[in-house]
Amino acid sequence: MTCIKRNLLAIFLAVFGLAVFFVWTTSFVMPALFSRQNVVFTGHGGSVWGLSFALLLFSVVVLIFYITLYRILSGLSHHWIRNLTIGTVGILLITESTLILLFHGILPPDVDGGHVYTGAVQLLEQKSPADRIYFQVYPNNIPITVLRYLIYRYLAFGNPGLFAWADRVTLAFCLNTAIYFSWKLVVNHFNLKTGLIFLLITLTCFPLFLYINYFYSDPVAVLFPPVLIYLWTLYSRTEKVRYILILGLMLALGYQIRQNMIIFLPALIIFMCFAIKFRKAVILTAVIFITLITVNVSAQMYYQHLGFTQNDRYRMPLTHWVMIGLDREGRYSVHDLRLSLTPRTQEQKKAVELKEIRKRIAELKVAGMIRLWVVKAARTFADGSRGYYWYTKITSDYSRTYDYVYGDEKQLMLLLIQVFHIASLLLLGLSTIRFFRLKTYDLNFLIQICLFGSFLFYVCIWEAEPRYSLLFTPLALIGSIFGLEELMYLADRSVEAARRRHLLIPLRLILAVCLFFSLAAVYYNSFDRLTQTRGMENRYIVDQTIKTGQTYAVVDRNHQVEQTFQADRPFNHIRIGSKGSSGRAEYRLSVLKLGSGRELCRKTIRSEEFKHGGLINLVAGQPIPGNKNTYRILIRQVSGARGARLLLMMNGRGEYEQRDVYSKGKLFQNKKELKSADLQFMVYSVERHPYLNVLMYNGLFFIPVAMLFIYTLSVLKNNDPGERPINPFPKIKNI
Repeated sequence: MTCIKRNLLAIFLAVFGLAVFFVWTTSFVMPALFSRQNVVFTGHGGSVWGLSFALLLFSVVVLIFYITLYRILSGLSHHWIRNLTIGTVGILLITESTLILLFHGILPPDVDGGHVYTGAVQLLEQKSPADRIYFQVYPNNIPITVLRYLIYRYLAFGNPGLFAWADRVTLAFCLNTAIYFSWKLVVNHFNLKTGLIFLLITLTCFPLFLYINYFYSDPVAVLFPPVLIYLWTLYSRTEKVRYILILGLMLALGYQIRQNMIIFLPALIIFMCFAIKFRKAVILTAVIFITLITVNVSAQMYYQHLGFTQNDRYRMPLTHWVMIGLDREGRYSVHDLRLSLTPRTQEQKKAVELKEIRKRIAELKVAGMIRLWVVKAARTFADGSRGYYWYTKITSDYSRTYDYVYGDEKQLMLLLIQVFHIASLLLLGLSTIRFFRLKTYDLNFLIQICLFGSFLFYVCIWEAEPRYSLLFTPLALIGSIFGLEELMYLADRSVEAARRRHLLIPLRLILAVCLFFSLAAVYYNSFDRLTQTRGMENRYIVDQTIKTGQTYAVVDRNHQVEQTFQADRPFNHIRIGSKGSSGRAEYRLSVLKLGSGRELCRKTIRSEEFKHGGLINLVAGQPIPGNKNTYRILIRQVSGARGARLLLMMNGRGEYEQRDVYSKGKLFQNKKELKSADLQFMVYSVERHPYLNVLMYNGLFFIPVAMLFIYTLSVLKNNDPGERPINPFPKIKNI
């Protein structure tokens, strides 16, 4: 039996290693393969293949720095390691606080996170959400809505001004809990030094921190995988059943928040079949199942108490997500939603969806299925950003910092994220070597099963989005630590061989020189393009692009429209979305300061120009001052035939609810306010400047050069990793 298990495990690790290798390869060639769809990587020109080379180069430098850092830390005392750990934790907390303070203006989006926000507020106002179709279509989002309601009620004390802060404090708590238990797993399995390296690598996983401004099930549920695995390690060490009961409880809670957490259960069952006796595995599985069912039944009773009810007329069966996973891009589409909503019963919905599933599989055939899996794997796991910027487009403060982190100028941030993501993926792939070297079923094996289960689930079965990989990101980071240990082992072996041939120092210096000249080539190749070439940038004051529902603001002989907004800096461009026009007429757009009748700028347009809709552009001759003044945009008909009218896009009532997404302005029709509505409009100034100034550009290249410099110093000092202590510090059981 042991031989069979080892053979099965060897096959699994080979397949897992190939999957990671594929994702790793896709990660640095993704800008070239998907340049048309992923313009964020190529928004400032340059060769896409050159960018792929730069990604690979920088990730190699990062890996070499990790090796050097490992060697340096191996020579430090326990006291130094402990102090550095405390300092790193301080940096981590400062990073979170800075992100919260700098981007406090980010608001819930018009997708799931926004619907959850509205539901939580309605619960707080003692309005029953039962009549909202959103929770009848997607009952899986009821638990996260209830959690948000409880946070607003007890943490924000029902004060709307504290809702955003309560969201972010909760997400910081979830993230820090995930990091703490991940660090504790690493320290208990290795030592404090390796735990410090884990914290440093975690700091380079920027999306974990950037998601702190988006409250939804994914960033909340990120705490559960490390906690669950930590509870398992406690049980495996003590064999006390209470840890399994707590594990079952935590899994049940995680399943409520994010139903895909259930992936952990089959992963744990498979691991138990390898690591412990089969009879004991069955008993422990039964305990977990009983706990899971008990908590789920209790939770459903509480949801019903709050007013949530199941409605089979709208509820999506599981086959719905399998169907959209077979879409051309393997993701959500309005067409698929409407296809599933049309049938009135669950049986009819399943029949329609199963028919569509069979149809899509027949149309895709083998080649199409492989292409689809490649696209889903690349989108979900090769994109290091995890799509953090998809859900932070609504903000009350379009600062330059926001532009470079979340906004239209985020290409640099995406590049940095991808570099560290590529390095972590390579380390994760190297973690497969561990079993072949040690022949043990340890923590590393359990993590690999979880990660591979997630990979199969999203690539082959479910819909796929970049944020779905966020859930098991802490486990992937722990896996990369195991990979780093294997990399150090391989490095030690190669060093022994090189030392015997007296080639150790020359080979290292040659590597450092080659990498340095490669960095210099990338530096000079990109210098003019990024620091000298002036590009156009829209500096937004308002970027209200949301248009929902089938209601439009009407401008005709008897109706005029006004939209107010607040400007905190000068602007000279305004855009307004139009649906279209009918009849022959002329319309005038004017910008006036609130309380004044003097037009600051105006434009007259003819109906023929926007017969089929489009963006209406208004450009001021001179910049209009900001100074936090409130302005109004007035749109009226100045002449035209009877019945002629212009329809303007607006944020009205969508498929699920109506929510005011721009709080600094109001929409009026004939001086009557339209509640919780705004035009689709943008207010901005156009600036011409290089993407980066020379100082910032040089500073960015200083980082990899400094990494190489530290590596070179370690070479010249002949810091032989073959002499490093394998485990210089004792394992710490309770920290």
